[in-house]
Amino acid sequence: MLVDSNARMVFGRDGAQNGGESVAGLRIEAGRIAAAASADDRVLQEAIARATHASVDADERAAHVLSLSAPGRSEPAVISIRAAGSVFSAELGEMRKLAIITALNAPSEDDHADCAFVRQFGLSPAQARMSSLIVTGHSIASAARELHVSENTARSHLKQIFQKTDTHSQMELVHLHGRICLSV
Repeated sequence: MLVDSNARMVFGRDGAQNGGESVAGLRIEAGRIAAAASADDRVLQEAIARATHASVDADERAAHVLSLSAPGRSEPAVISIRAAGSVFSAELGEMRKLAIITALNAPSEDDHADCAFVRQFGLSPAQARMSSLIVTGHSIASAARELHVSENTARSHLKQIFQKTDTHSQMELVHLHGRICLSV
């Protein structure tokens, strides 16, 4: 999901804007992202602020990875937060700096071959697995390691996914996937 520097959701799962339900160690209250466990919230808000105020320095733009308490799960939720540029808000009349929050180990019941996104765009099983990894926040290098393929093979899969989905970047792919598949 995309959030601004005040943790207000700019883009996310359908229905998530209203729900107070905890998913992957996060909850959404009145359109604002918070940690499911109040003890984790300060760290989450600081990481969002750092990501949205990151300079062009590569060290500052690196992903912040957090482990959050996840009620009802035996293991903590792991999320990444990274800078996602800026967008003009007509509502506020100003530029808003954004961060992308991705759950790295969220429980998933999705069978890649049965996903609506995969069926709609006719992705091969390898492309479906690659798409799933990119959408959940993996880099190309990380996805390649997870799939046990070379980075060049991972890039090839991603290029084919871009062609089939008429997208041109990983962020566009995430947005498209969110519009088609994610509903909470």
